[in-house]
Amino acid sequence: MPQAIDDVDALFDHTYLRSFHLLTSQVLVEVIETKGKVEMTLPGGVKARKPVMWFKVIQGSIEPEIDEKGKAAGWKPLVLNATNAGEITKLYGRKPSQWPGKQIVLYQTQIRMYDKEAGGMVVRDCIRVRAPKVESKES
Repeated sequence: MPQAIDDVDALFDHTYLRSFHLLTSQVLVEVIETKGKVEMTLPGGVKARKPVMWFKVIQGSIEPEIDEKGKAAGWKPLVLNATNAGEITKLYGRKPSQWPGKQIVLYQTQIRMYDKEAGGMVVRDCIRVRAPKVESKES
């Protein structure tokens, strides 16, 4: 059975990938599929439709999704925010139908953002994407 993540947010069920699910500092993944609008419930109970990406891990480690029998069954999909979708667009173009088979790196970082409930700026953990590093060949 996979090792439990020591993060208070991990005590709650999550349908989608969160930053604490990344078990290594960066994870190389291959895009499998991107769907335009999946309905989800946001904080405060607000319903919204967001783009979601499914992938497979090439290098690094992500907490696996666990099936009803307690076995690893793939990985949670990543909800694409505008920042991450923009980075993928810079790398592979504006057509998500052409992203499957392409590789990106997922990494954990922090952002400063306005939080209405807190009444000001807060720092939050998040997942960002970038291009995989290309090995330089020296002759």
